[in-house]
Amino acid sequence: MLDSFVGIVKEHPLLSIVILWLILLLIYAKICIIFENAVAKKAASLIQEEENALQKKYNETQNALEKKYTEKHAELVQKYQQSKKDLVASFSQTRAKLARWEKRLSFENKENHEKYLRIQEIKNANTCQYPFLAQMYADYEYICDRIREDQLRERNKAPKAAEEVKVIRAEKREILKKSKMLEYQLNCYESLFPWLIDFKESSPSEAYDRLQALSKDSNGKSEYESVMQFFLSDAEYYNLTTSQKYQLALDRYKNRKKTNWQVGIEYERYIGYVYESQGYRVHYHGALLGLEDMGRDLIAESKDEILVIQCKRWAQEKNIHEKHIFQLYGSVVLLSIQHPNKKIQGVFVTTTSLSDLAQECANHLGIIVQSNMSMQDYPLIKCNISKAGEKIYHLPMDLQYDRVIISVKKGDYFVSTVKEAESLGFRRAYTWHGSQE
Repeated sequence: MLDSFVGIVKEHPLLSIVILWLILLLIYAKICIIFENAVAKKAASLIQEEENALQKKYNETQNALEKKYTEKHAELVQKYQQSKKDLVASFSQTRAKLARWEKRLSFENKENHEKYLRIQEIKNANTCQYPFLAQMYADYEYICDRIREDQLRERNKAPKAAEEVKVIRAEKREILKKSKMLEYQLNCYESLFPWLIDFKESSPSEAYDRLQALSKDSNGKSEYESVMQFFLSDAEYYNLTTSQKYQLALDRYKNRKKTNWQVGIEYERYIGYVYESQGYRVHYHGALLGLEDMGRDLIAESKDEILVIQCKRWAQEKNIHEKHIFQLYGSVVLLSIQHPNKKIQGVFVTTTSLSDLAQECANHLGIIVQSNMSMQDYPLIKCNISKAGEKIYHLPMDLQYDRVIISVKKGDYFVSTVKEAESLGFRRAYTWHGSQE
């Protein structure tokens, strides 16, 4: 057979080469397979070793964490038990101490018991009985002073001081009685007349200036004497042009130091401007009538309704109370009687907020509340067209400023500068005299 194969090879040399290459390829493939198996086996061995090492490390780490957890847990349990023990002991001590204080404070003698009963009577008494309350308050302080006197005598440390306390006690009792009577009387007046609160934070000079401003009259005085002397020097008034001097006066008016009353009037004017811009005819009762405004700072009229507006520019930390709502509601009722065919609506506008009770009262009485409404910059010059067709502008310091009603529908304006007013064809208002009204 070998001879026949050799014979074939001799006859066909190319075939023999192909066969030889096939044999070599088979041998190579076999060698590759053997090598791959060896490599795979080696890799599997390495992976197994790495896995075993990681498993060992994991077990060691787990054991260490479990040990640490056990130790920490035991430590925390111990601390908890100790804290619990300390708290129980502290609670027991505090309870015992409180029991001693309760026993000590349980009216040790007749005078302390009398003091307690008198305090309760003062606390539960009606505020309208202020003479009785004043007497009770004075008696309460009298008892306190007598206790202090007795303590000084018992200790025998200050007999002279005890005598002085005795003398002062009698005087103090009468003074406290009068003081409390006046305090209750003032609170009663403030409840009946809420506008008195507006004077509470004003100095006597500010209150006097306010009353003077409400009653001032320019009759017989020039414009400079009645108004402009507060904002312009004599030389400025007579030497500057009309536009220059009135603009300078307006700028100084805006930047002047204001009293609490002036701040309130400016807020009323701002709210009036807001409603006039909406087409209402606004009457400035607060600025014109002062203490006689009956809680009507502004009366804003439209075709269908009349708004009775009360304005309060108060600090944010202060609250509006129900007595102010009641005063406004009284004005609403009075106007409803005077104008039975008109819808009368009360509106309370303030820079602060209402107390819960005041808000409930306003809701129940149908009063519209606009709270936290701050004042914004707005044009101060009123440009008014009179019935005779004259175009006149009014500055906020003018005596007739709050009497001028701005009607946007008929061509009236609010402007910011004198130059703007004069460019629209408006002239300065002449000096007003009381006899002309």
